[in-house]
This record gives sequence, structure tokens and C-alpha cells, in this order.
Amino acid sequence: MIRILFFLATAGIFAFVMTTASHVALLDTASILSVVIPCLFLAAGYLGLGSLAAAIVAAGKSEAIPPGVALQHRETLQGLRSLLCTCGAVGSIIGMVQMLNHLSDFNTFHVALALVITTGLYALILSELLVAPMINSFQVLDPDPGEGTPVKSTKPVLSLLLVLGGFLFLGLVMWLGRAWAAFLDTTAFILVFGGGLGCWLTQYRSGVFRAFRLAWNPAAGETQDMTEAYQVLRTGRDLFLMTGGVGFFMGTMGVFQNLNDPSKIGPSMAIALLSLFYSLYLGLLICAPLMHRVGAKLGTHATPPPALVHRWLQTNGTMAPIVTTSMQLGFVLLSFLAISAVP
Repeated sequence: MIRILFFLATAGIFAFVMTTASHVALLDTASILSVVIPCLFLAAGYLGLGSLAAAIVAAGKSEAIPPGVALQHRETLQGLRSLLCTCGAVGSIIGMVQMLNHLSDFNTFHVALALVITTGLYALILSELLVAPMINSFQVLDPDPGEGTPVKSTKPVLSLLLVLGGFLFLGLVMWLGRAWAAFLDTTAFILVFGGGLGCWLTQYRSGVFRAFRLAWNPAAGETQDMTEAYQVLRTGRDLFLMTGGVGFFMGTMGVFQNLNDPSKIGPSMAIALLSLFYSLYLGLLICAPLMHRVGAKLGTHATPPPALVHRWLQTNGTMAPIVTTSMQLGFVLLSFLAISAVP
């Protein structure tokens, strides 16, 4: 009860500041919808509404729980946290691309700039001030690994439809910005998808496809198989993010090398931004949620490996927040650089 009161008080402070600070535009409906709606669809599809509700309720209680139960709830909330941050980052990229495509149209430019900044703001507020404290609030019993609480999972077909709904909403945001074609870049896609998938298959070969099968139907795997699937999906997430980072730096170097020729800045900027865009989709909107889906299911097994459970419970899982914050700063710098280069 005390936690709820403190949370409501904190939320009231933020709401008061955002609604009364007339000199600072902190409320943007498009940004809120771009973060919340796709995240709800994706979280419901990947993690399940029942699992999310059980994890949130458990986070509000003060009694200690077995490590297996804590693992189940922690992975579920970590997946929600990651999705919130990623939806904010994707919204920022969408706004950035729209902004660069409408530099001569002040009205569209203004809306796109708000999308760039405020989507990340809302994502970080929801993920780091709301979900992250829940993740760190679980008190874990030491002796017994314990067994998680089975939660009725969403049917695979319904899960797939919910996930597709989240992706379609993000596509709708891109389409409404009248810059759909600007999100297609062959070089960036080949670099991120081809490079990341090639490295992934080189390391795990058929294990990649087995991991996807087990992630989508966790009931079909044993504990050892699920543990391996978790590791494979985590590696895939990291590889796609790394290839996206490589593309971003390659594009950024192209921008700096062509500052004297504005006509060549556009293609380099496209590689930089869209490499990150594709890496977020592949790494943090596909691999990461499936990884957390597997991790949550592992907590419900009768004998989750104690050492593995302990290691996962000690992991902060700050990948998505760090990526989101870094990208926000990078977008602002790149936008000023691109605008200043336009004659």
C-alpha cells in the first residue's frame, strides 16, 4: 500500500510539471501513442497479458518469493522495459527521418522534431521510473530454486496477431509521416540483416532456427534446450545491435567526409539512421522479446538451474535504456549537423 501511495505521489508530480510548464512543450499525443500502443500489442503478444499482470502484482508485494518465481516475473518485466525503450527509440528514428525529409515545411518539421525528442522522453519515464523499480523490488528466497507459478499463456496464433498489430501500428506512424520510402535503404538492410544473420548462423547454425521454434512454443522444450535458446537469442540481439552500430558509424563518417557536398550527405545519413532502425527491429523488437519469453518460461520449470537463475537475477539488463539514451543524443547531434549543412 505504501509503495502504491509513493508511486501515485511521484506520478502526480510528473503530471503536474508536464501540464503546468507552459514554457516547455512536454505533452505530445502522437509521441505517447507511438510508444504506448505498439508496446502494448508487442508485450501482450510476446509476453502475455496474464504474465504481465502477475508480475506487476507480485512486484507490489513485500514478501520474499522463490528464485524461480522471481526469474519468471523479472524476465517478463524486463521484456516490457526493453519494449518500452525500443518503441521510444524507433519513434525517434521515425521522427528523425520525417524531419530530414521536410526541412522546408516548418509545420511538418515541428511535429517530427517533437516526435524525435518526446518519444524517447516518454519511453524512459515509463521504463526507468515505472518498470525498472518493479524489477529491482523482488525479494528472493535463498535456499531453494523454486518453481514459478504457471500462468495461462496466450495462444500462439493470437500472440502472432498481437505482435503483427504492434508492427502494423509502427508502420502506420511511418505512413502518416508521408515518408514511407525514406525508410527503405538496401545498403543498410544488407549490412544489418545480412551481416548480423551471417555472424549468428556462423556461431550457432541450426541452433538459431531451433531457438525461434522453442521461443514461440516454449512448452515443447526441456530446461537445457530452453537455456540454450535463451543464450542463442541473446547473442542474436547483441549481433544485430552491433551491426547496426557499425552501419551508424559508417554513415556518420560519410556525413563528415561530405560536409562540403550536401548532395552526398543524404545517402550517408540514410545508412546511419536506417542501420540503427533495422537493428532495433531485429534485435530489440524480435530477438529480445523472444529471449525474455523463454526466460519467463524457464522460471516455471520444476528444476531451473540454480546457478543460471542466480546469474540472471543479478543482471541489471540495461541494454535497451542505454541504447535509447545514446541514440537520443546521437539523433540531436546529427540533426543539427544535417541542418547546418543545408545551404
